[in-house]
Amino acid sequence: MNGAQSGFRSPLDFVLGAYEADETVLARLLPDPDGPAEPGAPPVPPDGVNYIICYVPRSGSTHLSSLLQSTGLAGAPAEYFNLGYADMPQERRHTFARTGVHTIESAAAEYGSRSVEGYLRTVAAKSRSANGVFGLKADITHVSVLTRRRLFWNAQWDWKYVFVTRRDLVAQAVSYATASETGLWTSESGERSDVQLSERTIAEALLKIADITCRWECAFDLYGIEPLRVAYEEIEQSPDAAVERCLAYLGIGAERPARAVSSVYRKQRTARSEEWVRRIRAQARNG
Repeated sequence: MNGAQSGFRSPLDFVLGAYEADETVLARLLPDPDGPAEPGAPPVPPDGVNYIICYVPRSGSTHLSSLLQSTGLAGAPAEYFNLGYADMPQERRHTFARTGVHTIESAAAEYGSRSVEGYLRTVAAKSRSANGVFGLKADITHVSVLTRRRLFWNAQWDWKYVFVTRRDLVAQAVSYATASETGLWTSESGERSDVQLSERTIAEALLKIADITCRWECAFDLYGIEPLRVAYEEIEQSPDAAVERCLAYLGIGAERPARAVSSVYRKQRTARSEEWVRRIRAQARNG
C-alpha cells in the first residue's frame, strides 16, 4: 500500500476504514504526505524504543499516557496524528502544553515538515525521553495515516503496541455518548454540565465501540501482532501496576524510579453516568 489512493485496496484498508476524506484533510496540512522525510529530518535512532498506544475511545488511554509520561522514562505519548485536531484548537493547545510538541495540524508551519514520515521523525526526536523511548497514541483512524505509508508496521521503527480497551462496555458507551454530545473529551477540556442522552444514542455508541474494537483486532491479526493488553479497569484500580506492566513490556521497567506515578487528568464519570448504566442494563434484563 504505497501512497494514498481512492477506495479500499486490501483487507487491511477495509479494516482501517481508509476513507478519502482523511487524505483530503492530510493534503491540506502537508505539502507532500507520501514523500520521503525531508532533508534535515532527525534520523530514527537504531537503539531507540518506539511504541504506539492503540486505543478504543473512552478506555482511559489519555490517562495512561499521562501516567507513563510522569515516569520520565516513556516519552510523551499523545495524539500527534489526530486529523480532527485541525478543528479542535483547545485540544491542540493542551497537547502542546503537556508534551512541548505541535500536532500534525501545525507540522508544516512549526517544523517545516513536508511528509508524514518527516513529521513522525520530528515528533519522535522532540518527545523521546532521555533513555531513548518514544511513545505515540493513536486511534484506528490515526493509524490509517501511518499504515498507508508503511509506517505502522515498519522494521526501522520496530514498534511495540499497547492496546487499551474497557471491560464495561455499557459504561464506555455512556461515556462516549456524553463526550460526543458535550465535546469535552478530557477533564482538561472543561467542566461538564448535565447532558440529555437517550437510549438510542447510547445503543449507537455501544455499536460504534464494538466496531472500533473489532477493527483493531482484525488489524492486529492481519499483521500478526500480539499487543500488550491493558484495560481501563486495571488503570483505574491500580495506576502504578498498569504502568509497571507497560514499562516491563517496553523493556525499561528496571529503570523505574521509586516514586508514585501521577496524571494531569481526572475521572469524568458522574453519578448521572452511573445511573444511565443501571437504567440501560435494567431495560435489557426486563425486555
